[in-house]
Amino acid sequence: QALTDVVLGFDNVAGYEHCGGYFGCITGRCANRIAKGEFEIDGTQHRITVNNGPNSLHGGHKGFDKVFWSVEELGNTCLRMTYTSADGEEGYPGQLTVQVTYTLHDTNQLQIDYAAQTDKPTVVNLTDHTTWNLMGAPAPSADPANRPPHSLCLDHIVQLFADRYTPVDDTAIPL
Repeated sequence: QALTDVVLGFDNVAGYEHCGGYFGCITGRCANRIAKGEFEIDGTQHRITVNNGPNSLHGGHKGFDKVFWSVEELGNTCLRMTYTSADGEEGYPGQLTVQVTYTLHDTNQLQIDYAAQTDKPTVVNLTDHTTWNLMGAPAPSADPANRPPHSLCLDHIVQLFADRYTPVDDTAIPL
């Protein structure tokens, strides 16, 4: 049985550098938005980089999507990526070392494990920002004029069984 590439992405780093989005990345230090780029920890107010209207999105201008990670192979079906974010990077307190481990199981299950260690109280909320096309698709072009239409993924149907959801304001901040 032939394998199909179901992850939309680029064949080289240059594609990601010119993409302008969070395509196929690990987002952090904080996935999603922090209202007005401000938060308080232990009575201390922290201001972080604002990069999405009035808010901070996915870690700021130099989030974890914009850095090079160390990669370590842990066998044929497992790898670990590590990144250390310096104290003060994008305004976040504390040095933060993050490890993300990807494991492909014999049942074709992809497991992603996150671990983070810091030397000060800080904010951390990591996630994978992969764009999936379960039908398989070629990598989009780094040239915006030659990118394939997003409709490649829009034919998927997702059903969520949820009793609740989080409503947001006009800047996507939870109400």
